[in-house]
Amino acid sequence: MSHPGVPKTTDFPDPDPRIPFPHSTTRPRCQEEPGLFDYDYGQRNSNRKQTTERLTAARNACSGCPLVTDCLKWALANPKITRVGIWAATTHRDRQILRKRLVNRLGPDWIDVVAARDRARRDRAAAQRLNPLSVAQARVVALDQEINGPLPPHLPLTPEQQQHNVTQLANALMGSGRTREELAAIRTWARANGHKVADAGMVRKAILEAYDAAHQAPVRKAG
Repeated sequence: MSHPGVPKTTDFPDPDPRIPFPHSTTRPRCQEEPGLFDYDYGQRNSNRKQTTERLTAARNACSGCPLVTDCLKWALANPKITRVGIWAATTHRDRQILRKRLVNRLGPDWIDVVAARDRARRDRAAAQRLNPLSVAQARVVALDQEINGPLPPHLPLTPEQQQHNVTQLANALMGSGRTREELAAIRTWARANGHKVADAGMVRKAILEAYDAAHQAPVRKAG
């Protein structure tokens, strides 16, 4: 969102990559009428009434812009690039005050905090588009977060946990080559011999091995 009177972009450092620049499929008002948003600190003293009217018009335009929230975050994260001009209905002085409040509330690394929250919000939105929740489920999730706070970050599995999962998967696949009749016979034999086994689902590897051992044909002696 460029404004007249602002030095060339080559005079500024690169923008902070943690907060993306806002984009829209339609041109915002500040690009259609950049002169409306051209304002420098102390300019109000030159023609107070005219400047006040222009500030009000610019702020009203920003208030109705769909990019206003993202525009404000970007402007606050890039103070050297946004030294002049109206950005998201704020003047340079307004933005200085807002940055101090963010530091007091979120700490000196407030940009990292805001960026992390934005990423989490985008991830949740993407997940909801793929698997949207019902109204009742959404209420339960919102209530849980309100009471218990956000979910802890996902932690990678330890090598022991990975090996445990591989073992569990291997055990589950052990009975995949048996017919339904064979599994029914195994369950009947297991119950008769004091083993606990469910009517359906996976049969434990230990029971399968015990059944195989009990039904193994005896080896005939030679001669």
